[in-house]
Amino acid sequence: LPLNINLAMALLKVGETEDVDYQEVITNCDEILEHRPNDAKALLRKGQALTKLGDYDEASLALKQAKRVAGSDSAVHRALELLRNEQRAHNSKMKHMWGKTINNPDGFYKELDPPSPKAAQARSSRLPSPVVL
Repeated sequence: LPLNINLAMALLKVGETEDVDYQEVITNCDEILEHRPNDAKALLRKGQALTKLGDYDEASLALKQAKRVAGSDSAVHRALELLRNEQRAHNSKMKHMWGKTINNPDGFYKELDPPSPKAAQARSSRLPSPVVL
């Protein structure tokens, strides 16, 4: 089991500079948690990996459980703060992305709507007349 937690930590460290399969980190942590459900390090590493994957709800559960087990561990507090920052950034991005749709649905679908008869007539008047031979 110590090997699993060390592997999880190593993968998280490598993930700072390279692509990592965070699901592997979660799998390693889950193996530890099967035997020791209150292992603070495994809960912390799992929460960190879930945060990286964008699974904020599950990350929050793991990190809050780690906080209950570890108490005032600064690494857990840093991970929770990172999670909050990631959630804020994600929410801001979603708000920006969907803002036009929610606030102005007509503007979002404007390009999909057929042109008004007046606009169609104006467009056709700008086209050259067909040449008849």
